[in-house]
Amino acid sequence: MIDPVQNIVQNPKLRRGFFLAAVAMQLGCGLVFTLDITSEWGEFTWHTWAEILGVIGLVIGASVTLNQYRHLLRRTLKVERELGAVSGAFQEMI
Repeated sequence: MIDPVQNIVQNPKLRRGFFLAAVAMQLGCGLVFTLDITSEWGEFTWHTWAEILGVIGLVIGASVTLNQYRHLLRRTLKVERELGAVSGAFQEMI
């Protein structure tokens, strides 16, 4: 039986799609909250402040997700280069 989490981890296209979907969902929810906040602009109730904090949290979450994705890409490229260099050195040794 295939483990879906392991499939995401091992498949770069699925991993990329997963990260981008997470960012898109966070930004979409942030946009909905922002539109709701602007419609209630004159009246600041606890509900409006909760939505403002929600938008701030979503923006922070989206930026952290994008940062982790960029870090993962850099790390993957570094490991692939190192593996290529080690593979070449191993081939020369044989």
